[in-house]
Amino acid sequence: MADHALIGARRMRRRRTVLATAATVAATGVITVPFLLSPAGQDHLSITPGASPQASQSPCTTSSTPAPTRGISRQDWPTFVKIAIGSLPARDDYVVSTATATCSSAYAVIDVGAAGELGHLTLNLAMRQPSDPANCAQLPSMIGQGYQVLFCEELTAATPMVFAISDGTMFIVNAFFGNGRHVWMESWGLAEGAPPLIGADELRSVVTNRALAEQIRP
Repeated sequence: MADHALIGARRMRRRRTVLATAATVAATGVITVPFLLSPAGQDHLSITPGASPQASQSPCTTSSTPAPTRGISRQDWPTFVKIAIGSLPARDDYVVSTATATCSSAYAVIDVGAAGELGHLTLNLAMRQPSDPANCAQLPSMIGQGYQVLFCEELTAATPMVFAISDGTMFIVNAFFGNGRHVWMESWGLAEGAPPLIGADELRSVVTNRALAEQIRP
C-alpha cells in the first residue's frame, strides 16, 4: 500500500499553483514558493535522533548524502518535531513518517492516526526569502483564486507576522519572525475535499513558537 503521507505531500506540491510567485535559491538549487518549502534536492545533515539541527555538526556544514528518517519512533523524534507536536492538541496517534533537517531548514510529515487515516500535517522551517510577503496588505495579490486569508497579524517587536490561508479543504499557516526565520505548517484531510482534523488556530500555536523557529539558523 502506498504511503499516505508521501501521497499527500506530492498532492501538496501539485497544488502550489495557489501561490502567485516563486524564487530560485541558487546556492542550494532548491525552488521555493512563498509559504511552502520543497526539501527535494537539498544536502542534508547527518543528524542524531533527538538532537537539534544546530547541535548536529559544529561548525554547521552539510553533507552530500541525504539523511531522511522514516517511521520514527517517539523517543527518537528530532527536537524540532518534539517542539511542534508539543504545541499541537494532545493526541496519542501522531506518527512522524518523515523528518529531515539542514542547518537552515527542516521538514517533517506527521500523520494523524496510526495509518494516517485522519489526514496528515507538514511542517517546514526555513529562512525568509525575498519573494515572501512583507506585510498583510500584500497577501491578497499573492494567493490564487479560490483561496482566502483567514487571518493575518503584522510583525511586531514581540510577535511574528502570522497568517493563514485556506481553500476550505486545507490550511496553511505561516509565521515570519523578525530575525528572518520562517515557520509554516499545513493540515490536510484524508481525501480531496475532506476537511482537516487540525485547524488553523491549532497550527498557529505551532508556527508562532519561537523555540521552534530557533531550531534553524542562517
